[in-house]
Amino acid sequence: ALAFNHISATVSGGVIVNSVTYTDATHITLNLNTTAASIGNQTITVTNPDGQSVSSASAILPIALNTWITTGTTNWGTGTNWSCGSTPASTDNIIIPSGGTQPVLTGNVAVNNISLSGTVSLNGFTLTLNGTVSGAGTFTGSSGSSMIIGGPAGTLNFTSGGRILKDLTLNANATAILGTALDITAGTASGTVIVNSGAILTTGGNLTLRLDINVTARVGNSAGTITGNATVDSSIPPPIAGNGRGVALFSMLDKTTL
Repeated sequence: ALAFNHISATVSGGVIVNSVTYTDATHITLNLNTTAASIGNQTITVTNPDGQSVSSASAILPIALNTWITTGTTNWGTGTNWSCGSTPASTDNIIIPSGGTQPVLTGNVAVNNISLSGTVSLNGFTLTLNGTVSGAGTFTGSSGSSMIIGGPAGTLNFTSGGRILKDLTLNANATAILGTALDITAGTASGTVIVNSGAILTTGGNLTLRLDINVTARVGNSAGTITGNATVDSSIPPPIAGNGRGVALFSMLDKTTL
């Protein structure tokens, strides 16, 4: 809460009240920061100098959301495909509805909260999630796609046929739960799972580190925690004659709990 002339105001859902400007006996103006706000409508509560508060049904603050338009093209980077007329910023809360045309990344992007009913195709780029994922939608990965989790992401579901990433990184104190199977790619450009200090990755038994005759996917130097099982895919084809590589190495570094 922030007070001015003994009048204070709060807003639910993670909205920060930067300032309260007193206009007259029946009006005040609030300057708000909605960067960390939850998706949906929020309630304003105003308290007078006597400690009396009012929170009426009419005092509802709609949080601005950038919504994907399902009648446009698939290009995430085209502003006209978004309800706000521009592509989302890293602090924006966004909505991806189901049906119609679904977004495909055309570069590395970052968003805050995402309400996901449809599908987001990473298309070989990196998606950074700074907030929470809600809804029953899915992410479509590929062997060249990566995700960075920067906050309390919640449950991550991946599309059948696209349940693979190159790298999965949880920044400090971030959390994520794998709701579907997810493979981390092997090969000459093999992938890595990194869980930084204070972060928690809950696999639910859904994480697989792929392994081939070149090299395995791996868990990098991680100070965070991985809970649940991780599977090493050992379905290695017979070695190619003359290359001498019939065994690949799987190693997990210290400070990671499986």
